[in-house]
Formats: sequence, C-alpha cells, structure tokens
Amino acid sequence: MSQEQNTNSQEPQNEVIVKNDGSPFETRQGATLAMNNKQLSPESYCVGEYKEGFAILFRKQVVTPVLAAKHDSLNETLANAEYFRVIFQQKSNHNDEMDVRLALNGTTLVFRRGSETIIPKAYKEIADHAVVDKHEQQPGQSRKLTGKVLTHPYIMMGVATKEDYIALKQSGDIATRNEIQRAQTPV
Repeated sequence: MSQEQNTNSQEPQNEVIVKNDGSPFETRQGATLAMNNKQLSPESYCVGEYKEGFAILFRKQVVTPVLAAKHDSLNETLANAEYFRVIFQQKSNHNDEMDVRLALNGTTLVFRRGSETIIPKAYKEIADHAVVDKHEQQPGQSRKLTGKVLTHPYIMMGVATKEDYIALKQSGDIATRNEIQRAQTPV
C-alpha cells in the first residue's frame, strides 16, 4: 500500500492530499481509506477526482451573511416546490459514487441509487442538467464529441407531496447520522 502525505492537524497544510510521491490515488476507495486512516472529518474533507485519479480535498468552511441569505432563499424555494418520486439508476461505471449527491446553494442532498426516493423540483433540474460529454475516436482521426450523457439518470415514478418529502428526508437524516456514528466508532 502506498504512503500518503502526512497531515493530521485540523487546519490543513494542503488543500489537496495525495500519496507521498505526489501522485493521486488510483481509486476512490484508496483515497477514502487513507482519509479514514488519517481520521479526517468528513465535514472538513472529502474524496474527489484529481488529475488522473483521486485525492483527499479540504472543504472550505466559509460562513457569511450572503450564504445565510442564500440558505434562507433555498428554504423558501423548497417550501413552495414541487416534489417528484424518482429512482436513480444503479452505478454505470466504477467511478460513480454509491449514492447520488446533488447540491444547491451549499445544501447537498444524498439519494440512494436503486430505490424510490422523493426529490424537490430544483434538485431534479440539477440532475437533468448534470451531463458529461461523450466522445468517439476513429483510427486516424481526432476525437469528436458525439453527444452528452446524464451523470445521474433516473426513472420518473410520479409526483409527491411536501409532507412525503419531509417524512422521507427526516428518516434519511437519522439513517445517515447512524451510519456516520457507526463508521466513527472504533471496533
């Protein structure tokens, strides 16, 4: 197993943590394992794509009145939102995360793949616009853009109510807190 750059303080020495030789981790799992071994807080750090692999990234924690105002406007947006029942498709390749994470104005919602969930319209629109370019290359020709592919494809099951969304979100928040607590408890 490769060694990672040493940084255990709460304040990051680097905003990007990679292996000691300066290269990124080959897999997301390798970077996640290194993050867990270093006991880095998921509130302060996350694993993300970096160069030709993955790295541990410092999350900048900035709280300003502007962000608070955005959060209040987000709450107002969600209070009057439409809600939809969807099923996010399973991972289509090894680089996909286990769960779908969609963020709006600093608020991230996590959705489990393969099971029915409820999503606010604003987050559904984010999923609708999250695309990657699809390229094709023929021998002797340059690579050409052939289309776009949804990053988080889903199946629309129907509409939902705000009450359904709130109930499902509260149960999901509790389950997520329990999973984090289990992961942080020494064996």
